[in-house]
Amino acid sequence: MFFKLKSYLSFLLKSTNQHGVHSPFVYDLTTQCFYAKTPKSTATSGKKLALLLRLEAYLQPNSMLEVTSASKTNLLAPLFDNKKNKITTLNNSSLDTNSTLKEVDFVFFNSNKTQEIIDTCFDSFLKIAHNNTVFVFNNIHTNMEMEKAWSTIKKHPKITVTIDTYQLGLVFFRKEQEKEHFIIRV
Repeated sequence: MFFKLKSYLSFLLKSTNQHGVHSPFVYDLTTQCFYAKTPKSTATSGKKLALLLRLEAYLQPNSMLEVTSASKTNLLAPLFDNKKNKITTLNNSSLDTNSTLKEVDFVFFNSNKTQEIIDTCFDSFLKIAHNNTVFVFNNIHTNMEMEKAWSTIKKHPKITVTIDTYQLGLVFFRKEQEKEHFIIRV
């Protein structure tokens, strides 16, 4: 409990809103997605699910992948299970990205073992990412292991933009942009 409180207070002190963002891409994402109204066609409860809905509506991915641990419930499939999006769910204990996917637009890491994912298969996921792919990591401040994993992710040389919204960590691979890290209140 103390860890989460300390982590959240640190987030609040470092975070900004759209006025502190000087990247046109991140400014547009913040104003047109993060602070947009959630589509009314889907009833959701909670900031995280609403943000995931807005991200999907803004980015309009063709292919979505959810990586879960055995103890986690799938979040993406119930939210986006329609004919427009192809959602693939993989359990992180049986990952084989080389044979299942060639390229992916949206990867949601819904796992409580993010450090394990980074250690065992992060490079495989990087191989199926392209310039407009987004990786979304769930609960990046849940515990010290998750914060350590998030710190490792941010430093990867192929990653150019990271956004910390406290509950979710977003990673972009935009080659046209310099490496930058943003902490944004949503």
